[in-house]
Amino acid sequence: MTMLRNSSVTPTISPGIEVSRRLLPVGDGMRSRAIVPALAVALLLPFGACAPALHPVCAAGTDEALTSVQLFFGRAIAGRADVSDAEWSSFAAEVLTPAFPDGFTVTRGIGQWRDPGTGAIVQEGSMIVLIAARPDGDLFRRVEQVKAAYRARFHQQSVGQLVTPACGSF
Repeated sequence: MTMLRNSSVTPTISPGIEVSRRLLPVGDGMRSRAIVPALAVALLLPFGACAPALHPVCAAGTDEALTSVQLFFGRAIAGRADVSDAEWSSFAAEVLTPAFPDGFTVTRGIGQWRDPGTGAIVQEGSMIVLIAARPDGDLFRRVEQVKAAYRARFHQQSVGQLVTPACGSF
């Protein structure tokens, strides 16, 4: 997930939506004019509501702020058989478990993607890993290590990733 940063020059109404201030010609001269805040909020708030909050507001006493990470591991390998169940189990034991000892969930899926080199549509079996973790400074380093290990071990172009702020409890 790409995090959006607020500019020190441009004010922000909602994460990812910025209000610009610039010189606009008015009548016979130039003067500085900022967008009227009430108008900007009225126009832009519906779009800001679509952007996920970076830190969700969770129910007091029942949930805590978590980060939900889904990883999509393709099982097809060019020039050989797909990643076997035994190979996946070994990867999960040797790489995933040490990186996320508090737990994760694995489901099987069928993925589809466009090969950037050939433009061909490819379908393949996949393993989908769901990790719900506290958003500490170490989380994304561990995620990247897992993805890099899978790409190297199974000669993959990429590992898909989806990150969502969440509320939860265990």
